Amino acid sequence: MGRRADPLYYDRRSKTWSYRYWNDEGKRRLLSLGTGDKETAVTRLPIVQKLKIPWNDYQARYGRVATRAAKIGGIGPTPLNPPINVPLARERFLGLIESSITMENAHFSETDQQLNMVIPLNELNAMFPQMDQVQQLQYVRSLFSGVEEDQSAEIEEFFTTTAQMPYLDKVTTERYARFFLEFLKLREVRSWAELNEGLLNDFEKWRKETAVSWKGRTGSAPSARVVNRNMQFLKKSLDEARDREYIKRNPLKNWRPKPHITPLQQSLTVKELHAVLSHEKWQQDFLMYGKKKIQLGFRLLDYLLLLFVSCKRRKEILKLGIPNINYAQNWVHYMEHKNSSKGTQYVVQKAFWMTPAMKQFLKRITRGRTEGPVFPRPEELRRNNPTDEAMNGDYLSQLFADVAAEVVPKKHVTLKNLRQTATSIMEDAGLTDDEQDAALGHIQIKTALPYYQDRSDEAIAKRISARTRKGIEVLSAAVEDFLTGKLP
Repeated sequence: MGRRADPLYYDRRSKTWSYRYWNDEGKRRLLSLGTGDKETAVTRLPIVQKLKIPWNDYQARYGRVATRAAKIGGIGPTPLNPPINVPLARERFLGLIESSITMENAHFSETDQQLNMVIPLNELNAMFPQMDQVQQLQYVRSLFSGVEEDQSAEIEEFFTTTAQMPYLDKVTTERYARFFLEFLKLREVRSWAELNEGLLNDFEKWRKETAVSWKGRTGSAPSARVVNRNMQFLKKSLDEARDREYIKRNPLKNWRPKPHITPLQQSLTVKELHAVLSHEKWQQDFLMYGKKKIQLGFRLLDYLLLLFVSCKRRKEILKLGIPNINYAQNWVHYMEHKNSSKGTQYVVQKAFWMTPAMKQFLKRITRGRTEGPVFPRPEELRRNNPTDEAMNGDYLSQLFADVAAEVVPKKHVTLKNLRQTATSIMEDAGLTDDEQDAALGHIQIKTALPYYQDRSDEAIAKRISARTRKGIEVLSAAVEDFLTGKLP
């Protein structure tokens, strides 16, 4: 009779132990035990032998179903009818699986992602030697029926990963998730069962009243529109949590967006625009990161002037690259990534005309640099987020709102008002609606161009920039009047 092969196999390369067996086809298989310690490997061997999966897969697979698909069908030879649903913590749940497999009088089976187990009787005898079997059963029933595990880590993982998967705009969803998780910590919420209608109504109220902070700088409370979007994100997220059986029903199922009136965005007069841009804060070449002063290498006024004269949004100018500037042909072009309502992403080519004054302005800002963004992000900020080369736009928006509130206290003014102001100036100059729209960049030229025209990036950029020429020239003249102190 041949010697029985040792089921333990040590891999010298990975320095870990594995379970070695031969399948029905006679081929050798190795299933990792996830450890280099032999004593630990021996204790894990029965689990891997029974389930026929590596140890790490066992931990991941059964740890996920621990809180929603576990039943105790019996204790030793005594069946429990009906079985007890067990909302056990991951560690306790995995321990029961291991006991069920390794103890002789235990039973373990998996059907339809439902785990049915029998707790080993001798394990209970060892734990409660002073109790008889009836007392043990009563104790276990009361123990399981009253278990409330800490699910904080699972809730946090869900909202920071799973809930954000359907969205392309991860920056916004990460912010929405962060606010909700911050609220749960304040209320000391530790389980899915606590996410009820009352708690979520409290969160909506808290969100409306809580001012948004950025690196030590406290702003204002969000608008009703932003709060509605945050709640919409939570509603969809809790639908997913219900589908994954973390919760039985969505407590936000009947939630509807609250009606609100968006504050009227008012344009500035030319005199008011000059007063805002003349504020001493825009002469700064630094920003405050908490209590730390960070040098930028350009004046904040430089950014505002280019933002105004180009009629673009803050993100487009912050991420504008130096290679996108064509000094020879007087235009600037770039690609903008758009998210559709259907969850897809597409790219639109955009461009705008560059006047001689703008050309000199950009050359002064870039200082001979040929690569990177026009407004480079300081190294201190880039270390915190290496993938984003743009300066933080929230800081600039808040600073602009603070300055406007000081200079024009009777108007509701944000950084977005620069586009309204630009539109008013172009309208007063006699530009048509189409010409204003072109300067603002609302019309996207893609397949509308005749098929026989040159479709290269350079040709498209040249056509688009030409359409913005009139608007840019008018706004450039307005900036020149400001720089020379000329008032209308």
